[in-house]
Amino acid sequence: MPTILFLSASERWNLGDLLFPIVFKHLTDEHGLNFTNVGIASFSFDDEDIIDVEPITKYFGTKDVVLIVGGGEVLGATITTLIEFLPDDNKLKKDLKSLSTTFRNYDWVPSRVSGVLRNIMRGRLASKLQAKFGILSKRPLPFYTAVMPDARRYYLPVGGKFHKSGNSILALSKSRTLRIAGRDQRTLKFLPEELNPQLCPDPVSTIKNVFQGSEHKKRQVVIQFSEHKIPFGIQHLAEALTILRKQNYEIVGLAIGRCPGHHDVSSLSSLQSIFPDMITYFDLSVKASVNLLSESEVYIGTSLHGAIIAHAYGTAIIAIDEKVPKLRSYLSTWMPKHSFHLSQETDYDDMKSFLEQFDTQAASRNANRLAEMTQSYMQEVIEHAYNSVSTTPQNPKGQKSQSRSQVNG
Repeated sequence: MPTILFLSASERWNLGDLLFPIVFKHLTDEHGLNFTNVGIASFSFDDEDIIDVEPITKYFGTKDVVLIVGGGEVLGATITTLIEFLPDDNKLKKDLKSLSTTFRNYDWVPSRVSGVLRNIMRGRLASKLQAKFGILSKRPLPFYTAVMPDARRYYLPVGGKFHKSGNSILALSKSRTLRIAGRDQRTLKFLPEELNPQLCPDPVSTIKNVFQGSEHKKRQVVIQFSEHKIPFGIQHLAEALTILRKQNYEIVGLAIGRCPGHHDVSSLSSLQSIFPDMITYFDLSVKASVNLLSESEVYIGTSLHGAIIAHAYGTAIIAIDEKVPKLRSYLSTWMPKHSFHLSQETDYDDMKSFLEQFDTQAASRNANRLAEMTQSYMQEVIEHAYNSVSTTPQNPKGQKSQSRSQVNG
């Protein structure tokens, strides 16, 4: 039996990232199978639903390893990007800060030149930190496709851009890839055709299999956003919420990401200062956060996984996605009929009409369809990974990949 390592970005408190190993474990438990949840650093939290993370470095040198990459916007993430989200007292985070002080501060030069120099510095930092993970390269490489390149690897539906470099590490990793799926059209077009990539919804779309959620909807709007991701001022957002408040919706703020690098908490605090009617939750548990999204009639925000969770329970989606390509692409791929796009030019009568005409049962049927597609793919990965002896990328027997044409719900 091979050693199964599940690798995702669950080494920090961010709801979507924490849910990847949780939904995967739900399936492996049904089969009586075990896996080890790994990341760039260890992580544990006082929440019974969170699965502890062990550092992947602990398994370097282990023979017969199968690596299952768990999802998220992972394909382009480098070491320095990932470390930004770790707690400030983490050793890797401290190492990054220490290395940063050895490089020159370019604040005195023009902004265009400064940006180029900072990118060079970032690359040098990344190459130094990569050595800790056996990624020996003079330039930064995407972590999830570069780490443990000789391990047999499977990708659950992932996001981002697949690195097409001829780098030897990435070439080896690619040759050991047995299954890969893109979670939206934006990602799928960057996946190598020779790997026969599939188009499949995000793993978190199966969340209802793990948490039943509320059986009754409340006339309630949950908002989760990062201020730097909205294309308009926070005052304009408050105006939209005022419209919803006048429709007798209760407005509830939810911080889905509360780790360094996320701005949910500060953004909600700013909004609450000008919209005091909002009830705000900054530190709900995983299950309580999911329950809140499940019981609400409306979700509004910039979070992809906030929208995915909400849709799983038949909640109407109002997306602020003009500056969030991954959210816009996912909605257009899988739920265009069940989402509305809020922008500076939005006619609020159109927004009200969308909510008045929203068909919760139709949205739930679409969500169930997406969950079935995702579960089928993950089931296939589980069965193949725990029994695989092949190292040649191939489609499972009789399995046809989803086409690259758009799949609308």
